[in-house]
Amino acid sequence: MSALSPPPAKRKRVRTASQLEQKRFTDRIKQRENRHENKNRLDKIEGDIADIKSTLQALAVHLQSQVPIPALPDPSITWPSRQEPVPLRPRHREFYDSSASAAPHLLLGAHLGPGDQVFEPQAWASWPRSSWSPTSSGNNRLWTSIPCIESKLINCHCGSQHLDRFDCLDQCSVTTFYQLQIAFPTTRSTSGILPRNPSLPSMMLHTMDENIATFLITGFLRQYKNKGIEQLLSFYLLGYRYMRWKMSPCEETIRDVPAWMLPTEIQKSNPHSVIVDYVPWPRLRDHLCTSGDEDLARSLYFYFESTEFIWPSECPIFAQGEGGQMTPSLEFERAVGNLEHWRIGPPWSEAFPHLLHLVEP
Repeated sequence: MSALSPPPAKRKRVRTASQLEQKRFTDRIKQRENRHENKNRLDKIEGDIADIKSTLQALAVHLQSQVPIPALPDPSITWPSRQEPVPLRPRHREFYDSSASAAPHLLLGAHLGPGDQVFEPQAWASWPRSSWSPTSSGNNRLWTSIPCIESKLINCHCGSQHLDRFDCLDQCSVTTFYQLQIAFPTTRSTSGILPRNPSLPSMMLHTMDENIATFLITGFLRQYKNKGIEQLLSFYLLGYRYMRWKMSPCEETIRDVPAWMLPTEIQKSNPHSVIVDYVPWPRLRDHLCTSGDEDLARSLYFYFESTEFIWPSECPIFAQGEGGQMTPSLEFERAVGNLEHWRIGPPWSEAFPHLLHLVEP
């Protein structure tokens, strides 16, 4: 029976009054130490966060000061000779923010004439895609050599909402042309000229990494709804050949640019948004350069929606090349280079009827 009897209950410890007072005193000391330790830990965390913020701000200032856009021309660079000095401060307020005293002055709108060859890259057209694509990893030679010109110098006139500055044709065109002039200021070799025509997959917006020109044009045209195959190909071919000449200005490239697409004297001498250069009609471009308007007349998307390429449906758009590949036909290329095949209508003509005389043949 003794084996089955329950174990005797443990006697509950009973502290004396002095023992309880000693325990309370010890607990108060321990709690005070814990609070002090937690406070020190929080203070250290806040101090570390403040140090990180200060370091990031100092790093940002340091990086901005390392590669500034030069405000004055480098005397070691050979610039094209001109009869009159080119003003470095643009006249239109859209190109210069007077509130930013440290903003560099850059003549963004002045263009080179057929004989003014400032840069002709030797081998940039054969660089790997990582050299010029802003989305590639690694050392992006073209896109990271000089920081993208900030919006306080260039207002976007693409007419669409961009998620990134590389979606803006204004930003990318100016940055690309400027970087090429810095990278190749005096070279005269034409070995780096882009192919005369883009590939058909690029023109159909299937790929954009053929070269830097197709990267810019395809990225821009993908943002908008195209009205037809002949419209897409005509816009693409005209813009590609113009950009090809701007990147490598020489006799070979200028032959493929229609005379009415070349910069006029007013374009060369008046700073303006780069999107004006893609408008087909010379007199309209001159008006946009001198008027200083900041309305829908200067939105590239507005022109894209209003401009139409007239192409007879019975004429072939494509032809088969020597290697069997399909390319734009010679008839189509000639029509793209003829201003009579281009016209502008609504909504631009309805919004600006007083400018219609500038687009008449």
